Amino acid sequence: MDMSAFPAGNLIDLGPTTQGFVSAAESTRPKPVVVICHERYGLVKHTCDLVQRFAACGYLAIAPDFYSDYDGDVEAVKRGDVTVDVADATVQHHLGAALDWALKNGADPQRLNVVGICLSGSYPLLINAVRHDIAASVILYGGAQTKEWRKPDEKRPAPYEDTIAAITAPVLGVWAEADWVSSVYDVLRLREVLERNRKSYSFRVWRDMPHGWLNDTMPGRYRHRESEQAFLSVLEFLDQVHAGAYPADKVRWDFSSDIRPDYDPGIFTRLA
Repeated sequence: MDMSAFPAGNLIDLGPTTQGFVSAAESTRPKPVVVICHERYGLVKHTCDLVQRFAACGYLAIAPDFYSDYDGDVEAVKRGDVTVDVADATVQHHLGAALDWALKNGADPQRLNVVGICLSGSYPLLINAVRHDIAASVILYGGAQTKEWRKPDEKRPAPYEDTIAAITAPVLGVWAEADWVSSVYDVLRLREVLERNRKSYSFRVWRDMPHGWLNDTMPGRYRHRESEQAFLSVLEFLDQVHAGAYPADKVRWDFSSDIRPDYDPGIFTRLA
C-alpha cells in the first residue's frame, strides 16, 4: 500500500517502559483515539500502516510495542520464527501507557477505542476489563482461539470468561470462514459467552476469507476488496458507538455469517 498520502508517524516513548508508533492528522479539537495492538510479528509495517490510515480518518492513532521489554531475538519474531507469549498484566501495562499518553495529548476521553488483531485479539477485552473508559473494542480474526480459554496460569491468572464478564464496551468482531487459527466454532463460543454475560457485540464471518486477509504485506492472504470493505465497517462501527448507538442500558447482539453449509475447519491450511 502506498502510504505517501497518509499522515506521517513517529516512534516515541509512551511511558518509561513503553514505546509506540503514533500518527495523527493536524487538528486543534480533541481527537477520537484508536489504539492498535500489533500481531505476533511485533511493530512491523502492517501495524504502522494501519496507524497512518486511522490518522488519515481523523483519529489519534497509536500502536504500542508489546515487546518493548523483550530481550530476545526481535528479528526472529518479525519473521514469525518465534512467538512471544505476553502476560495479561504486561498487555494491560502497555495499553494503559498508550491510553494515558493519548489523554495527555489531545484525546477525546469519551472516544477511546482499542483494536486487537490475531494474537492480540483479546487485548481490547483485557484492558476494558480493568479500564471502563474504553468506548469500543474491535477484534480482527483473534481473541477466540483455543489458547484464550486455557486454565489460569502465571501469565493469565484470571479465566478468560471472567475478563469478558468485566468488559463494558461493545465489541466488533471481524472473522474469516477459512481461518485456520480461529474457527467459526471458536467465534460461536465467544459469542455465547458475550451473550451469557449480556455484553453488546456485532460479529460478521466473511465467506472464503483466510486468516490475515487484511494484511497487505502478505500477498498470499491479502484480499483487497474485502479488506477495504472491512476497514470501512470498522470506521462505521466506531462512528455508531460514538453517536450513542450502544447505550449502557441496552444490550445489542448482531451476528452475520456467510459460510458454506458443509463447513469444516479442518480443510483450511496456513497460507504464506
